[in-house]
Amino acid sequence: MLLLLLLLLLLLLLLMLLLLLLMLLLLELRDLLLLLELRDLLLLLELRDLLLLELRKLLLLLELRKLLLLLELRKLLLLLQLRVLLR
Repeated sequence: MLLLLLLLLLLLLLLMLLLLLLMLLLLELRDLLLLLELRDLLLLLELRDLLLLELRKLLLLLELRKLLLLLELRKLLLLLQLRVLLR
C-alpha cells in the first residue's frame, strides 16, 4: 500500500514537472512570436522609410520638370520679344 502511494506521489511529481516544462515551452513560444512580430514591425518601418525616400525623389523630379518647363517658357517668351523687336 505504501509502495502504491509512493508511486502515485512520484507520478504526481512527474506530471507537475511535465506541466512546468509545458509552461516553459509556452513562454518560449510566446517570446518567439513577440520577436517575430517585432521583426515584422521593423521591416514595415524600413519599407515605409524606403517609400518615403522614393516619394521625395519623385517630388524632386517633379520640381525639376517644373523648373525646366519654366525655363523653356522663358526662352519662348524671350524669342517672341526678340521677334517683335526685330520687326
